[in-house]
Amino acid sequence: LEGLFNGAVLELAPLPRTRARVIPLWFHMAITLLFFGVSLLNNLALNYDIAMPLHMVFRSSSLAASLLLGALAFGKRYAPHQVRGVLLVSVGIILATLADAREKHRSVADCCEDDAAAASSSDAAASAPDLTVWLTGLAMLTAALFGSAALGQFQEGAYKRWGKASSEMKFYSHALALPYFYVLRHQDIADRVAAWNASESLLEALNAMKSSPLAALAPSVPSALAQIPFLWFLLLGNVLTQLLCISSVYRLTAVSSTLTCTMTVTVRKFISIIFSVAYFGNPFSAMHWMGTMLVFAGVTIYSDIISQVRAASSSKPLAQKKID
Repeated sequence: LEGLFNGAVLELAPLPRTRARVIPLWFHMAITLLFFGVSLLNNLALNYDIAMPLHMVFRSSSLAASLLLGALAFGKRYAPHQVRGVLLVSVGIILATLADAREKHRSVADCCEDDAAAASSSDAAASAPDLTVWLTGLAMLTAALFGSAALGQFQEGAYKRWGKASSEMKFYSHALALPYFYVLRHQDIADRVAAWNASESLLEALNAMKSSPLAALAPSVPSALAQIPFLWFLLLGNVLTQLLCISSVYRLTAVSSTLTCTMTVTVRKFISIIFSVAYFGNPFSAMHWMGTMLVFAGVTIYSDIISQVRAASSSKPLAQKKID
């Protein structure tokens, strides 16, 4: 649904129209296939005894993978301050991710403490992950990580060769991916639609939020909207925010390097983690604080703000002497 909305619907607004394609169709198809493969590998890896914290760490390491792939496979050279900034941000994101995952695991463990105590040692041995299966999942995550990094490098190369057609890239990458997802995941899509249709109505959901300010909106909900399943409203909110995010990312890729774009997206993920911790009232542990400091230090070093401030301050006396 996000692909249909972000690509096919919004790109044709306000009126359906055609445009001359800037980037060749074969490139769009290859990029879409790579994008679909990365998404598929990330999802399939969870079926191979990959723990969710490890999965999250891999997803948070895209910044370091982009730098490594750019240097080794695409012949790019990065300044020392960029390398240091990338390493600090990557470590900070991993620490914050692990801290968030640990708090969630701890809350689940507290709820299920009695069940866990009743589990036998034979059941624990039977659930131990097989090394071959685990290594297969790890290989999937590694391939997806560097495939995602290559995706950004290829897009940057396309902009340099054929022009900065960010809207075209966004449209084709989403529209061409729809058949892949439907053919391979149509049953999952049908199951999700059934679950959304069976969810509580919007009015019931608002009335249940007694401690939330949103509960005050219940009396003003129009009758035409009151019985619509609540999950469809959440999905619409997710699609709209994804539209804003994805459109901004594609515009950013057209005006900046792949590494800078990946840095921006990585920091956005970090802000999402911090926001979720604050919004849901989760404890802000020492690992969260350490991750926060590393991320801010890494962004400062990567952007080279300190050197720019020093250069600006040193140029002021010279300019003053010329005026005198």
